[in-house]
Amino acid sequence: MDTLGTDESRDQRQEWVAQLLKHLNAEQRQAIKLRIVKARSYAEIGRMLGISEGAARVRVHRALLRLRDVAEKQPPPPVAD
Repeated sequence: MDTLGTDESRDQRQEWVAQLLKHLNAEQRQAIKLRIVKARSYAEIGRMLGISEGAARVRVHRALLRLRDVAEKQPPPPVAD
C-alpha cells in the first residue's frame, strides 16, 4: 500500500485541496499553479503574469499564507489504511 492511503482517502484529500484553493482569488490560484504544479521560477511567473519577479514572490507568498490560514480552520480528512 502507498503512503497516501486508499483511493477514497486520496479522493477526499484532493477534494480538500480543491476546497482550499477556492479561498484564493484567480490571480493567487494562477500563481500557485505555476509555482507548485508547474515548478516555474519566480522570474518565469512574473513574465507569464506580466508582473515583476518580486511581485510574483509576494503573490505566491500571500497565497500560501491564505492557504495555511484556511487549512488550519479546515483540517484535512484522515488518511485511511
